[in-house]
Amino acid sequence: MLGRELGDDSAVAAALALESEGLAMRGGEGDLDRALELGDRALELWVPGKRDLELAHILHLHANTTAWRGEYERSADLSRRTSAIASDVHSAEALLRGGGLEAVALAGLGRHEEAIVIWEELLLLAGELGQNRRGLLNYSSLAYREVYDLEEARSRSAQALELSTGMQFGMPKQFAGSDMIQTHLLAGDVGSALTDWQTRWEDAAHATGWTTWLIAGRLLAARAEIALEADTPEDAAEWAQRAVEVAHRTHRRKYEARSLTMLGQALARLGRRDEGLLALRSAVMIADEIVSPPARWHARAALGRTAYELGNDDEAAIAYEQAAELVDAFSATLAPERVATLARSPLVDEIRST
Repeated sequence: MLGRELGDDSAVAAALALESEGLAMRGGEGDLDRALELGDRALELWVPGKRDLELAHILHLHANTTAWRGEYERSADLSRRTSAIASDVHSAEALLRGGGLEAVALAGLGRHEEAIVIWEELLLLAGELGQNRRGLLNYSSLAYREVYDLEEARSRSAQALELSTGMQFGMPKQFAGSDMIQTHLLAGDVGSALTDWQTRWEDAAHATGWTTWLIAGRLLAARAEIALEADTPEDAAEWAQRAVEVAHRTHRRKYEARSLTMLGQALARLGRRDEGLLALRSAVMIADEIVSPPARWHARAALGRTAYELGNDDEAAIAYEQAAELVDAFSATLAPERVATLARSPLVDEIRST
């Protein structure tokens, strides 16, 4: 490496960071593990006071990598460091990205009210600075979906799509589109979800960079959920298995858990009882590891529902009881208006009434 030959430690660190970024963008077998390793090494070697704008960039990308893996505490810390350096180098874009991703990580930890405050402050700041708000709108739609404020989630995704029109960088548009599909599914509108999915799947074929595997994984999970509602169990199992494989390869633990819930339910409907329950129990374990309360109660509700269908009443009762405890504890942290929207969620109603 030229930087090492010249004795320039800052160049060595920057080169490692670039390699880490490239591997994360590719998302092939083993790439995300290597990207994390190289990114960690780059940050260890970074010379204080050198290449600060580059440092803000790599911190944000590394925060993305850790968030995608469900390592939310670490992602939040890296994002705070991004924001601090962004302020020093007067980078509005890095400041908004750092704060926006910190809020995503906080939401992953179940700290939705803190996340919403950050996003609202940054949206105002973005307007004052003349920055495009589409990324922040995408970030924040997550929290509104999880508290079942579907009107607000839909509005934010629609705004992000509009603000992405004509933009060369397609990742925000792809994210907004896949978010809209999830909002349709939460609303029980499987037909609209499938219509949008077909468009987004065609678009994904032309994706580049991170979007190639990030969006593919999201869309495969959504298609498995659609299939579970509208297609045969065989179709649902096939889509879910594909989603599990992509999520596992890229360490997307959140989507691995979600896809396993679809796979487990589909297998149970196919009469493959033990395999189905194993997949659902695995989903619960993964969801517990990533902490996110909505992911945890979603996995338990799927296990409880299927266990009841299979006659495992004791296991079902425990799963629903634990899910209800998670819902209630999370609800206690929310503002009154979001307590009300969460209570209207059909899944939450199922959990509380079973």
